Amino acid sequence: MKLPSLPLGVSPAQGALALVFGALGAAAFPTLGLFPLIFVSIALLLLLIRNHDPQTARNLGLLYGLAFALGTMYWLFAIFKAMAVPLVAIMAAYFGILATLIAMTKNQRPFVRASLVAMFAVAIEWVRGDAWYLRFPWFTPPHALALVPVWIAPVHWLGAYGFSFLIWFIAGLGAFWRMCAWAAFLVI
Repeated sequence: MKLPSLPLGVSPAQGALALVFGALGAAAFPTLGLFPLIFVSIALLLLLIRNHDPQTARNLGLLYGLAFALGTMYWLFAIFKAMAVPLVAIMAAYFGILATLIAMTKNQRPFVRASLVAMFAVAIEWVRGDAWYLRFPWFTPPHALALVPVWIAPVHWLGAYGFSFLIWFIAGLGAFWRMCAWAAFLVI
């Protein structure tokens, strides 16, 4: 029996998982500040979209991004009211683009795929944070970890984008090769 699809083009179960994984990522930032959840969120997102075609991955990325954006940018509604909706949509779109790019690496070897995913993630973070006039630079994995300074010590040597690359690379290795690669998060 085939599960019915949401109008967005994903099954209800996959859509719910994408929303939950996005909410986990948002929980890594203040107000909740459960910073290790950023690793869990990224790893689960990659597991969710790893075998999908670009269109389905994009839809899942949009849902992930929507939950992530609402969970981290809720305060914009107090300032901009309904005008915050497009800002949340733009943030969600970044994750949709990222998921599409990740799905396009499906035929690559695990190491190459993890490297490409990390490169795409950092490129999207850079465009989102530095290259565009809206500037959403604060929702990268190192920013979530900044709640405990010892967790962001690698930024001293790698920079924020280099450390973000490392986090996405480790998550990619675990999702595309062997889950035991996620043990590298314990080194951080």
